[in-house]
Amino acid sequence: MSKLRSLLAVTTLLCSFLGFSQQANATIITDPLEDLIVSQGDLDWIWASPCDGGCSQLVTDWQYAGGLYDDALNTQLAVGVWRFATDLEFAGLPDVYAFQNKCASSYFDNTYNHCDFGDLTGGYISNVPTGGVNELLLVRSTNLVSAQVSEPAALTLFALGLLGIAARRRQK
Repeated sequence: MSKLRSLLAVTTLLCSFLGFSQQANATIITDPLEDLIVSQGDLDWIWASPCDGGCSQLVTDWQYAGGLYDDALNTQLAVGVWRFATDLEFAGLPDVYAFQNKCASSYFDNTYNHCDFGDLTGGYISNVPTGGVNELLLVRSTNLVSAQVSEPAALTLFALGLLGIAARRRQK
């Protein structure tokens, strides 16, 4: 029994030293367009173009806002790529006044870098390019499941708990 306790004590010290001596490197990840995004439920909305892709041309990688995003950043932010909203999603569009002063067309449109708030409030809005003069709003999913890496301290505590359970069972 004393050998088991000695082994448990040594293991605890070793795990504590290894686990708690390492600091977690926390990095604050910010969204490049955070000030232009309107969030509602599990969706982010962005005002992408003054004329729904019909009057001008969307940039080649518009799903990534002209290169501001990539798959790695989207994974870290736990968001999807920018896309056209489905009709069901578009039916739940946030209040258009939430988009005031939040024009992001320069990141999504090759020609226009302005938005017409009068068109937006007048109902000239689209969720897909129609070739008309509607304002285009894009959407992306939020709160996607992303892989989280456990910190050494959490693993150490888990290991200590298992060792404690093992030692307790052995005592009985």
